[in-house]
Amino acid sequence: MTPAEFIDRHPEELLRRLQHLVGISTINPPGENYATITAWLRDQLAAVGLRSRRYEIPAAELRKALPASQHAYPRFNVLGRLPVRGARRTIHFNAHYDVVPVSGRWRHGSAFSGRVSEGWMYGRGTADMKGSMASLLLALRALRATGIKPRLNVEVSFTADEETDSVLGAGWLVRHVPLQADYAVVMEGGEGKSICCGHNGTIWLEVLVHGK
Repeated sequence: MTPAEFIDRHPEELLRRLQHLVGISTINPPGENYATITAWLRDQLAAVGLRSRRYEIPAAELRKALPASQHAYPRFNVLGRLPVRGARRTIHFNAHYDVVPVSGRWRHGSAFSGRVSEGWMYGRGTADMKGSMASLLLALRALRATGIKPRLNVEVSFTADEETDSVLGAGWLVRHVPLQADYAVVMEGGEGKSICCGHNGTIWLEVLVHGK
């Protein structure tokens, strides 16, 4: 059995993981339930054969980067590694686990229900980007279950605060952890089977207007 065949035969596992992820409200700001979701993600990476570790951001850095209203919400990043004997290069997969705040009324009540209706799952973060996280976890399990050896070492990071500025998320991980990637795939939601090269980045502006 190929990994693709394994994935095709386990759609219920994919849905179950995604519903679990969506059910954990990781709204940012302020940064809810980060400890809960990252502990689960660390264990999931270990279960599919990766060496996994969770990094808690030191309180001093947290206080420096966040407004006082968020100091009670700790930040965490998760890193997993799958070394492959003989592989000379490493590919890194990144996803953020935080979601934007909820507004308006949701068709199925709670924004965190993960309700499936007519082939679609509804919930905050299904596309951006817990669906990608659930897909990656299933793909890693498919590799292990089928005994397929990747041609590259694999690194995986699940990071905080992308919905604000990533300073304590992907930015912190790059600054403080010796990542080994030659290639990186940021698994943001998209359409079809296309993989885009590059990203538009972020710029912050402060505009002052004078007059009436």
